[in-house]
Amino acid sequence: MGKVSVQNLQVGLKLASPVVDVYGNTLIAQGSELAEKHLRLLKTWGIIEVNIVEPRPADDPLEEKLDPETMKVCQEELTPLFEKANLEYPAMEELFRQSVWFRAKRKVKRTGTPLCK
Repeated sequence: MGKVSVQNLQVGLKLASPVVDVYGNTLIAQGSELAEKHLRLLKTWGIIEVNIVEPRPADDPLEEKLDPETMKVCQEELTPLFEKANLEYPAMEELFRQSVWFRAKRKVKRTGTPLCK
């Protein structure tokens, strides 16, 4: 979603970055799920827009279930490649998640390991 006007926010949306005041003080932490009180406070603080995490569509192929053991092995293989990346940053977290999923999917195709349903 990216930047969203405070007038268009809804309860339940998740912040992609922290909301800070003009002095750099964090008002609402990154990753927080917005509640009704947050919406009121954002308007009170004069915040115009916030950065919202892009929701995954319901038909996201990455939601397809793979064998947990295969996923774990792929995470362990890829962790050294991401050791200097800040995985708390939403873009890097998503890149790591997709990398693990695609590696696991490739392993399934090569080895014939069945998907978990």
